[in-house]
Amino acid sequence: MVASPVLVKSDSWIIRKLRLTEKLSRSLDVREIVHWFYEELRRDLPVSSVCYRRETIDLTVQLGQMGESRLDFSLQHLGQSLGEITLSRGRPFTPREIEHVRELIKSMYYPLRNAGMYQLALRSAYQDPLTQVMNRASMEQALPREIGLAQRHGAPLALLVIDVDYFKAINDNYGHLVGDQVLCKVAQVIQDCLRSTDLVYRYGGDEFVVCLPSTPLACAVAVAERIRQSASSASMGVEGINVGLTIGATDVGAGCTLNSAFERADKALFEAKRRGRNCVQSLSLSELPAEIAES
Repeated sequence: MVASPVLVKSDSWIIRKLRLTEKLSRSLDVREIVHWFYEELRRDLPVSSVCYRRETIDLTVQLGQMGESRLDFSLQHLGQSLGEITLSRGRPFTPREIEHVRELIKSMYYPLRNAGMYQLALRSAYQDPLTQVMNRASMEQALPREIGLAQRHGAPLALLVIDVDYFKAINDNYGHLVGDQVLCKVAQVIQDCLRSTDLVYRYGGDEFVVCLPSTPLACAVAVAERIRQSASSASMGVEGINVGLTIGATDVGAGCTLNSAFERADKALFEAKRRGRNCVQSLSLSELPAEIAES
């Protein structure tokens, strides 16, 4: 068993805590703030995971692998809720370690408050007003960061590109109001099949993009197939409308960019359409297509 360091609140500790606060305050990105906090904490304590949740901005950040022993904190500052944070590892935390974590968490208060206010202000600019999922502008801002974090930690990451089959025919035959209703239902189906840490975007028109952190390609294909089947069996609220989804999937690894990953997923989507639609097709980093699910 690795012994925990002696945690002394010396002048150097106070200076270090102030420096951490200053560093966290440079960012208005909640995920980046949590990531930097987690890195700093692990300098002192063996911690296997951190999970930050904040309902007011509909955000969950999960880093590392959850252990059996958990430590929960409700973050409150000047009467304002800043969310909840959970730390975990294999063995219990000592009282001294808990106090150390409690003190270090204080470095997050102002950065999290400011980042939360910023995220709320951006929501109207980065949220699709129809489906209420994030829009393309949000995707182009957030996904390069998700890819960078995955590459830094050597974690798997997958991307799905989803297209509603024959959506133009729905608009032509039933009208645009019904078409909008279908898009909202499809967005809800996608979200219902995902974890809270997954990200979904309306890329444009009837196309959606899903980012799956900590997910290898094989698992991403299973998620895609679950989405496709759920949409096929879901009621769209109008008799006679049954929706099929065509989905392209790819993995994102070392050397990948958002553009290169999206291009691979889009190629997989094109191949799935060529096969007849309403199916899932994967295209791995090696660019070897593999047929996965038939319609």
